[in-house]
Amino acid sequence: MSKKAYPGQGVQRIAAAEIRQVTRAAGDGDATTYEVAVSSETEVTRYGWFEKWREVLGHSSGEIDMARFKSGRAAVLEEHDGPPIGVIESARVGADNVLRAIIRFSQSTRGQEVENDVKAGIRANVSVGYIPKRARMEEENEEQGDLWRVTKWEPVELSIVGIPADATVGVGRSAKDDPAFPPVEIEVHENREVRTMKTKSVRGPDGTIIEVPETDERAAVSPREAELEAEEKRRSALLELGTSSKVPLAKVRGWIDSNISLEQALRQLLEERATRSADPAPGADPELWMARKDRSAYSLCRAVLGASDIREGKSNLFTGLEREVDQELGKTFTRQRGGVLVPLTLGVSRRTMETGAPSKGIELVNEEQQPMIELLRNRIAAVRLGARVASGLSGPIYFPKQTSAVVAQWLGENPGTPVALSDPGLGVLQMTQKTLMSQVKFSRQLLIAAAFDTEQWLRSDITLQHVLAVDFAVFHGLGAGPEPIGVYKAGGVSSTAVGGAMDYSKVLDAQGKVAAKNADVGALGWVMHPTMATNLKGKARFANTDTPVWEGTYDDGRVGGYGAIATNQISNTMTGSERIGGAEIGGIFGNWNDVIIGLWGAIELIVDPFTLAGYGLLQITGYQGADTGIRHGESFTKLTGATG
Repeated sequence: MSKKAYPGQGVQRIAAAEIRQVTRAAGDGDATTYEVAVSSETEVTRYGWFEKWREVLGHSSGEIDMARFKSGRAAVLEEHDGPPIGVIESARVGADNVLRAIIRFSQSTRGQEVENDVKAGIRANVSVGYIPKRARMEEENEEQGDLWRVTKWEPVELSIVGIPADATVGVGRSAKDDPAFPPVEIEVHENREVRTMKTKSVRGPDGTIIEVPETDERAAVSPREAELEAEEKRRSALLELGTSSKVPLAKVRGWIDSNISLEQALRQLLEERATRSADPAPGADPELWMARKDRSAYSLCRAVLGASDIREGKSNLFTGLEREVDQELGKTFTRQRGGVLVPLTLGVSRRTMETGAPSKGIELVNEEQQPMIELLRNRIAAVRLGARVASGLSGPIYFPKQTSAVVAQWLGENPGTPVALSDPGLGVLQMTQKTLMSQVKFSRQLLIAAAFDTEQWLRSDITLQHVLAVDFAVFHGLGAGPEPIGVYKAGGVSSTAVGGAMDYSKVLDAQGKVAAKNADVGALGWVMHPTMATNLKGKARFANTDTPVWEGTYDDGRVGGYGAIATNQISNTMTGSERIGGAEIGGIFGNWNDVIIGLWGAIELIVDPFTLAGYGLLQITGYQGADTGIRHGESFTKLTGATG
């Protein structure tokens, strides 16, 4: 009895078995219909990213969910991703176990073009898209692929194609992880054994060893010879993969020694690289140069105590992993104040309660260090709305931008004057390091204890102030002195004068100003103060309707068709564009992809063990280089004069 998982998932596509030219059926006036053979129980070999298997679509009673095909509304498409060009009028399974459908083409221009190609014999191929729901293993065969019978499946669309969907490329596998498609149910009978095809190894026409059925007449290769050759092929394939993918030789040797297959090594490599950004600096992503066990073992408490020892002249006491990380970061980033450098991507660990052996009881387990920057990316309004983060910077950065367009002019056959020349205007957005500073106080004894909660508490206290300050600067940064610039102070930003309580007409006014400047593209959304959001939750869009202007929650709302977040990061003590001085409430609409947040280097910690020594406390000061930039002020509209 096999417990293997069926390899297919989501919408699968396959050339219809028994493909034949679409034949003309009896018509009624202009409504000509055509009968097509959609599928049969022909065995087809399928390939996924890492698997190869053979598949039979069951056509017995109860194996096909015909709801869509019999509804009279199922679409006929041009290719699998093209527009609808017809409809399936009916479908049935004949006595020969072949699924056939009657289709009618659309009267649209494209529908008639495809129908004419069908009549002319130019398009004679069909391909079916289907969702497998239940499958049963019929035969295990490593060489040819396991044989599965799909005992419950639903055809969802039929396509007229120039080339039938290739059954060997795994088309449609991108839907594998879509939650809309639950895992295929595996049908298992306790008293039923899965067949195993008996095979033997022989020399193929090209001299390589292949697996064939035991009944093949060719002479068998000895098991030892086949084993040695297979191992040599595995080693060569792994070495080739390592060379082409620039994998360190030590890692390739590990693959070879651990006896993993080429498919397993490739899967491992893809999974590792899917989580990495391209060539980041160590401070931006220490996960690339810190082993997982080191990331879990790193303690900010010990780093702070080490910084305290350095200030007291006991630098020889600062040892271990925390010192190694500090020295590694020092190779890339400038140590401006003689403090200890802490990676940006150290953050709060998840923890779970895990029950071990009965004698050990319940233990706290650190599963994985979560990146510190995730607080900024996921929980603070600007980044959640779409602002981009550039981390690991080590110097000023420049973003070129076009400030005016080339002018196009109509030209006569013999113009009397030459066409005026025009050049696009170019500008530059420069971002330079500005310094953030935060301070916290901690008991030395508490840090020495290094309890789990103390570690998380310290990390949150140090990082949260930095994160909130950067987020606030995106909206209200003055752009003068040491501060970055925010949307309210940026040039080119439109202004919508509310002059009282915010309502739906002002929402449309603000959104229209962004659209009028061709800037209504990208990550469009609203950010408002909670007071304004509360007002809009209770105010209808139009008179005598019950649809509020603000729909959804404060954290995940919708205003004027766009996402919206309510946060106290937006000031409610504004005067015009000034963040303080009055009682006006702020709000911004725009394309948040045009906001760039730059983060320089690592966080540098300075620990003062003297000032609060009488209280048994350490004063910890964190320094972080950061800046914000607005690529196009025209992408935003700010609200002024709003009182609710």
